[in-house]
Amino acid sequence: MGLRKSSSKIARLKAGLKTGIAVFLGLATVIGVLYEAGVIPVGVTSVIVTLFVMVGVGLLIAYIKGRQLVLPLIVCDALSREAKYTCRPCSEANLREANEIVRPIFGRDNIDLGVLGQWRLKNPKGFMEIVNDDNLLVGCFVVIGLEPSFMSQFKDGTVSESLILGRHVLSMAETKHLKDIYISGIMVRDSGSYLGAKRAYVLIWCMLKYLKHHYRFTSDRTLFAVALTQESENLLKSLNFKIHSHGINRVDKHDLYAIEYTKDRWENVYMRIGDLSTMCTITY
Repeated sequence: MGLRKSSSKIARLKAGLKTGIAVFLGLATVIGVLYEAGVIPVGVTSVIVTLFVMVGVGLLIAYIKGRQLVLPLIVCDALSREAKYTCRPCSEANLREANEIVRPIFGRDNIDLGVLGQWRLKNPKGFMEIVNDDNLLVGCFVVIGLEPSFMSQFKDGTVSESLILGRHVLSMAETKHLKDIYISGIMVRDSGSYLGAKRAYVLIWCMLKYLKHHYRFTSDRTLFAVALTQESENLLKSLNFKIHSHGINRVDKHDLYAIEYTKDRWENVYMRIGDLSTMCTITY
């Protein structure tokens, strides 16, 4: 169906005009039959009243239907902006910017930039940024592998993400052989806006393509992620992540989520997102 850019009452009427006309003609047919049957008396007054009612009902239906078809200006502005995105390994400058964006959101859970730099040195391919057509950073995500003994403690909740040091992070070549993969550092600029929602949509698509490119489906794997905010928790649940360990039993006091990384699950999410390749380019 067509979506039109306006929030005015006239635009709503125009958007639903076809439906309104169809209702008007339908009423005309029914009332014509009633006239012929003598149910409605023929007269100037009755014709005027009937016509007034038909027009009123038609306009009301057009308005109701049009309201379903018309997008507010802010939504259309968000959809029309940022026609193209690029996903690529994260630069040092954009990693710094991403860290500053999430700092007030994550608070005490925010990882120091110096520590993130240690992670990135061990696995630069694990850090990905998304920029728009103006080269503005709009999204970022981190996918890393951790040294197995540390990952075991992390899964149990006896250590937190803040204790991950450079020596705990494995290279991409080593990470590809792991059973457990950790997703960290997801950032979307202006996440509470319509435009932010669009960027989050693009980020999920990029992550799907990234995971398939690097990890494929050659062995059983589990993806883990910590829900630091209610927004991230909602996102994980929408992607069918399940709680692996409850925050009440963890030193970081946050729920740890997990999902088995299988071809069927990947395809299920990808079908929900759709193909965004005409909008976004990925370089690994």
